[in-house]
Amino acid sequence: MKKLFLLLFFLAPMALFAQNKALDDKISVDFDQTPIAVALQQVEQKADFRLSYNPKSIDLNRVVSYKAEDVAAQKVLQHILGDNISIKAKGQYVILQKYSPEKKEFYIVGYIIDRQSGEYLSNVSVYEPQSLASALTNQHGYYRIKLARNQRDIDLQFSKNDYEPHYENVSQRIDYHLDVNMNPERPVKVLNSEIAPIQSTPLRIDSLPKLGQNNPRIDSVEVSSNPKSKSLDFSKELYFIEEKKDQFLEWLMSTKQAIHSRNHIDSLYRTFQVSFLPFLGTNHKLSPFVTNDYSFNIIAGYTGNVNKLELGGMANIVRRDMIGLQMAGMSNIVGRQMQGVQMAGLTNVNLGHASGLLAAGTANLVLKNGSGVQLAGGANIHLGELKGVQIAAFNYAKKIQGFQLGVVNIADEIQGTSIGLFNYVKRNGYRRLEFSLSELNATELSFKTGSKPFYNIFAAAYNYNQLNKPQAGLGYGIGTSWKYNTWLGSNLDLLAMTYLHEFENIDDSSWGQQFRLSVGIEAKLGKRIAIFAAPTLNFYATDENNNLHFDGYKLLLSKNDIHDWFSPNSTLYSWLGYKVGLRLCNRS
Repeated sequence: MKKLFLLLFFLAPMALFAQNKALDDKISVDFDQTPIAVALQQVEQKADFRLSYNPKSIDLNRVVSYKAEDVAAQKVLQHILGDNISIKAKGQYVILQKYSPEKKEFYIVGYIIDRQSGEYLSNVSVYEPQSLASALTNQHGYYRIKLARNQRDIDLQFSKNDYEPHYENVSQRIDYHLDVNMNPERPVKVLNSEIAPIQSTPLRIDSLPKLGQNNPRIDSVEVSSNPKSKSLDFSKELYFIEEKKDQFLEWLMSTKQAIHSRNHIDSLYRTFQVSFLPFLGTNHKLSPFVTNDYSFNIIAGYTGNVNKLELGGMANIVRRDMIGLQMAGMSNIVGRQMQGVQMAGLTNVNLGHASGLLAAGTANLVLKNGSGVQLAGGANIHLGELKGVQIAAFNYAKKIQGFQLGVVNIADEIQGTSIGLFNYVKRNGYRRLEFSLSELNATELSFKTGSKPFYNIFAAAYNYNQLNKPQAGLGYGIGTSWKYNTWLGSNLDLLAMTYLHEFENIDDSSWGQQFRLSVGIEAKLGKRIAIFAAPTLNFYATDENNNLHFDGYKLLLSKNDIHDWFSPNSTLYSWLGYKVGLRLCNRS
């Protein structure tokens, strides 16, 4: 089903080719100076097929001596006919044809055998690095590969998982038979039977490799100082992508390409490639293992690495590294590392590291560390450490050094600022649950969330039917804070509140609008508890249908009639006030 889904996704039918099973059936023969015509009749009788050939193309009077037990019928035919006769199965018929000397191609056929056990090896990759011709051995170890006669140098390579690679130089340009023996990989020997216990030593920072040196890359491992803390970590929800990314990249291949992948074919290079589909292009079936400087995919393509430029009508898939510019109408997928510019109409998916500019109409997804700018119409999700900028409706980064701008911004840890309607930072964020009172409200409840440079305020107020006060209100605001030491800090808040003046008749009740600017001082009584006090500057607009009057406020600054705010006769009050209360704090 997965292959059918993939084919429908790329909007193109595919044809699957396989050798007729009859040629793989094992038979036993014993020819002793037997004419070819008689030998062919005996093979036809013992095998489950009918032979079709032109008697003029085969020397039927030539005699052959050959004895074999439980051998594939195809191998028997090749032995008695020689390499100048092609053997092709079609339905219940096996067609024998003489190779034409005018053909531009020739074939090498043979069997691949385990040198130690003598067993025939299935699923061995046979390929030629320059032309990218390739083949796989079947269950009986048989292969057949087509090569170009005009190619100057031909070196066949044989590769299989758990076996040493094998190389054969092809000097002839005619069809011939070539059997290959492959050696199993030698197991790693342990010199000492006893292994000494590992002695732990302190880690010296100056012993670590410095940036810029030719040292192998070491991925950082983060150890939490508080193992009991549970962080808001979306990587836990999407971890199956990281854990199964190799299987995912293999799923995008055809069955034969997946087998080639397990045989570790990765040393192929071409300057450019053109693909119509991942299975149809100039890189042929080895496309996921070829490095190209330039890659052009009419509908979609699958390459091993791209060094400079890749363009795709619908999708670009790079199994390992992408360096340069990558553009697709729908999606870009990179398996290991992206450096440069990545643009897609829908999504960019980077299953490893990503550095540069990522722009997508819907979403950008990066599993590991990266740097640069991420732009998306829907979401940016970065499951590693990001040094740069995220701009989208929804942004998430496990750890970010930089800036987030969006409607919703979430980070596990941030060194920088998140600006949006809702911001949440787990480890070093700013969160306060606040209980307070003011000259206007008997009870206020506020929740502040974000980071110290910028946080959001969600507020509610209630006055228990007190005279000359609004009944209830809801508000939203923004703020910033400063921390002077472990127990003292301050805040600057700007809050907008909408009030309902009475509950009895909500439809006819008047409404009020308050804007409040406050500068507060916070003193911690412990790690989680703080008290605060703040002078405030207030502006309150109300219509004529209410019983609220702020004329008695001692610090009333102004009272002005305004028109067409809530009603034709609205009044705007301004005054200086206060706010005091208790805060429950996070550990930042």
